[in-house]
Amino acid sequence: MKISTACKTALVAACAMAVLSPVEAFAAESPACTTENIAYLDAQDAQEDTEAKADAAQGAYDQAVADRATLRRTSKTGEDLFGIFLDMRSVGGRKGIEPVYNELKKLAVAVRKNDAAATAGAAVVEADVAKKAIDHIGEQGKNQDYLALDNAESVIAQLRSDAEAARKATAAPAVEQRKTDLDTALSEKEKAHKAVRPARDAYRDCLAKAKG
Repeated sequence: MKISTACKTALVAACAMAVLSPVEAFAAESPACTTENIAYLDAQDAQEDTEAKADAAQGAYDQAVADRATLRRTSKTGEDLFGIFLDMRSVGGRKGIEPVYNELKKLAVAVRKNDAAATAGAAVVEADVAKKAIDHIGEQGKNQDYLALDNAESVIAQLRSDAEAARKATAAPAVEQRKTDLDTALSEKEKAHKAVRPARDAYRDCLAKAKG
């Protein structure tokens, strides 16, 4: 519960005893400085509110950054898979690797657009095309490229896993906007923080004068 919620409806003296030093609280036993007291409590409320908003904005921004990184990671896995195919002699040269390359290009476009659904879809298709190419390799080719094939199977599995993560990375397009929102929230938090001390000082000065 915020201090003002409890104090604004109570006597000024009771509020002062809660938030000020014993000397200042004693001075507040008379209903003096009500305006200054409420201004101080409002400043504290504003500080608390802006801190909460800044925390929320930071979390939203961090999530967007993480989601964009997830899409980039998916693209990197797709590139790794194509790289393996380039080094394999058993897939049939350019004709064999072209379908994988075509899907990799679609994946790259989706990632550049920060499109989570399109990235996931393109990654799955690339994985499917690569698996199909591997399944059509004959025994001689498998013996020739057995190490690369094992690696390709592993990367295909990783690409499918990355695709599922990418599908959930829906905040990826919002990085810039959320950075702006965070900067605004931090600025408001700083302003609210700076406003508390003058309000407190004004309240204390008023109490001191009231005490005489």
